[in-house]
Amino acid sequence: MIESDDPDIRRLATRLVGDLGPREAAHKLEAWVHENVHYRGSGVGLASARRTLRSRDGDCTENAFLLTALLRAAEIPARVVVGLAYAGSPGAFIPHAWVEAWMPGEDGGGAWGSLDSALYRAPADSDALPDVDAAHLAMAKTAGGEEGALLEISAPILNGLGRFDLGWVEPQPPDEPPPGGTTGVSTGGSRISPPSSASSTR
Repeated sequence: MIESDDPDIRRLATRLVGDLGPREAAHKLEAWVHENVHYRGSGVGLASARRTLRSRDGDCTENAFLLTALLRAAEIPARVVVGLAYAGSPGAFIPHAWVEAWMPGEDGGGAWGSLDSALYRAPADSDALPDVDAAHLAMAKTAGGEEGALLEISAPILNGLGRFDLGWVEPQPPDEPPPGGTTGVSTGGSRISPPSSASSTR
């Protein structure tokens, strides 16, 4: 589904990226997919990155597959994210797919930055870490493999839709426990505790 080794995808990525750094390259590829893949709703079915490049049609899934393929072809690690995104019309959270790309840091580290060519918002600063807003709720991410991407990300979403409620939780400073003296976020009777400082979140 995500054919980053396809010759046409590799040629396009090379032409678009040139000698840009990772952040600028990620923004350039995101903008190109947004401008060149035309929304056709779910009527397209599930198209691979190669097919989407040729047809230039698709929804958020095709956007995510093609952008992921282009990023990987440009030697930028990338993965598909599936979850919910808030849509002003109909004023609800709807199923959505977007991309995360690994952005190296100046200190030798790095972080995953989010890109959404379907709900694109041009960055104000080309050096900024690509990001999406809090209206994107990630529920599943691919492990980075080319094959079986859809199976990896679809099952948790399909199993979860209609089985959870979203609610507002007032943020608390890191060193101040929530009212009641406990830590974690309430989820309708259960409680999710924050990871310890030694835990990895990747």
